Amino acid sequence: MGGKRKGRSGGGSGHRNKDGSVSQSATRGDPRTEKLNHLMAEVSWDGDAREAWELKAVDLAEDQPGFLVTVDNFLTPYECKQLRSIMEQVGLNPASKADLKPRKNEAYLNRESLACPCRVLYDKIYERMRPFAPELEGRECVGLTERLRYYIYRKGHRFDAHVDVSNKGPGPGEETEYTLLIYLNGTSMSDLEGGETIFWETKKKELCRIAPEQGKLLLHAHGHRCLLHAGNLVTRGVKYMIRSDVMYRREGAQSSNEDAYRPKTKDYTV
Repeated sequence: MGGKRKGRSGGGSGHRNKDGSVSQSATRGDPRTEKLNHLMAEVSWDGDAREAWELKAVDLAEDQPGFLVTVDNFLTPYECKQLRSIMEQVGLNPASKADLKPRKNEAYLNRESLACPCRVLYDKIYERMRPFAPELEGRECVGLTERLRYYIYRKGHRFDAHVDVSNKGPGPGEETEYTLLIYLNGTSMSDLEGGETIFWETKKKELCRIAPEQGKLLLHAHGHRCLLHAGNLVTRGVKYMIRSDVMYRREGAQSSNEDAYRPKTKDYTV
């Protein structure tokens, strides 16, 4: 297996995320932020017409409920199509030299990425995800991290074995507990081959591999509970994903700002 990817902070348009990857954030004044928000304001969310019972969470680690959870059709095919188009129109950043030539105990990573806030998409994802947020004793789900991350893996791209570390929140008792991934296309509906998310129970024993499926939501525990996992090599086609982290707060802790995680981007109307 590849080495664990250490989390190191940094600055600028290529800062390292807490999972160690360089997400290539949009810098202040980057026109792509405004373009992305304008395009997101035009998205038609046809999934809002569905009944709540139409979505169901599945525990992939049956002996540990809430540890590794998927929800099929979290986003509809039409919603995924629009989001894929937006990512291509906005344009993401190529992998950094730091990711392509990892140092000791870091994992090789090659993908296109961008991290920037979008209130419309944040609200939509959190609204739909909240009923499926795993229950943790003594902690409550309070939001997502502000900057959503957009990933494109093209043929030859991969993310070697690593773990995701947690982020402290701005308020007392706040820390992220889960990685949130949404697959915007899958192997069953396109020319995509490869790109599975692989989890290992031990360094030599594979627990499961999750093939990309259009609209699928994946929540997996991170921080001290995170399993070694990897994004398998894309051997054909393109894989589109959205990433965030799920923030929890210790029960009884009070936040000075209950809307602390909602992106501060201005409203864009069609």
